[in-house]
Amino acid sequence: MKSIRVIAIACLLGAVSLPEGVKARQPIGELDLNAYCASQGFERSELSRERVGYQAAYGNWFCIRRDSKKMINLEKACQWQYPKYELFAWPLDPDDAYTWRCFESINPVNQR
Repeated sequence: MKSIRVIAIACLLGAVSLPEGVKARQPIGELDLNAYCASQGFERSELSRERVGYQAAYGNWFCIRRDSKKMINLEKACQWQYPKYELFAWPLDPDDAYTWRCFESINPVNQR
């Protein structure tokens, strides 16, 4: 519950910039990337470089198995983990790969 409050406060203060044209209704939660990778036939999730650094949140998460790896589509991971919601994935800090969260989106044209 604490992380949800922190995300909500960050959104209200403008600390989290969202994709243009999208408004976040509320953060739904964090991602379990190991479970997502297992559902895709992989052994685990893994970073390809350091956790923290310039733009470390982007292009850094991969599903791994002994003979191959595949970059994780974090939007698809959100949709897999929270199938009842229309979601998008967004990092709270673009320089920290562990800050990805799933947000329920409000389509500006077709608000539910």
